[in-house]
Amino acid sequence: MFQPQNLRKTYDGVLRNTKLARENGLSDQFVAIADDGTGDLLCLRIGNSKQMLEEIYLGSHESGKCEQMYSNLVELIMEQ
Repeated sequence: MFQPQNLRKTYDGVLRNTKLARENGLSDQFVAIADDGTGDLLCLRIGNSKQMLEEIYLGSHESGKCEQMYSNLVELIMEQ
């Protein structure tokens, strides 16, 4: 969860979630930025040039696969 008053905690959460997710099968192409409350993860994909791409993916905790859900963060926010 983003915490503007404590960015270090937010940063640590992304690192911890990504590490745990990768230990459980998440591809190295993805970074876990949040969970959806059901065990699935919202992820960003790392492009060929090592930059973060705009699309938001849902990483299934059951299959370990990621499926694109949103074109970008704005679309995710607007649909909530």
